[in-house]
Amino acid sequence: MKIRPVHLFLLLTVLAVALAFLMRASQMDIAIHDTYFIIDYTYFFIPIAFFSTVTALCYFLMDKLGRPVSIKTGFWHFGLITAGLFLSLNTFTTLQLLFGSNAPDTTAFGGSIVFLLIVSAGPLLLLAGAVVFVVGMIRAFRRKNKEV
Repeated sequence: MKIRPVHLFLLLTVLAVALAFLMRASQMDIAIHDTYFIIDYTYFFIPIAFFSTVTALCYFLMDKLGRPVSIKTGFWHFGLITAGLFLSLNTFTTLQLLFGSNAPDTTAFGGSIVFLLIVSAGPLLLLAGAVVFVVGMIRAFRRKNKEV
């Protein structure tokens, strides 16, 4: 059996649910200006599980309709989404590990471009993954039916 993007996104769903269950007692502390946020990791992993399930369902339905999304496009989509999620979730955690409970925000760096790049890399990769997904779906719909 060949590994297809639908399998990868289902694996991401299982991992997200497992991490939400395992890290339900962990919290992330974020200090932004004068406000201190305490966020439970579960609220990060449940939406990830939901969106990866919906994405896997889209890939599965396109396969069943005889208009599969290109394997190459699917792997690019998965790679960009996974890298974006990893960077997005680890940015504030890494800052917290480096600086303790007083993790700095952009004002502590004087608006440093390096800090801005670190914080924005994850969302930019997620956005690139979404664009790749939409382009892959459009190309699959425009393609002639493939005999399954």
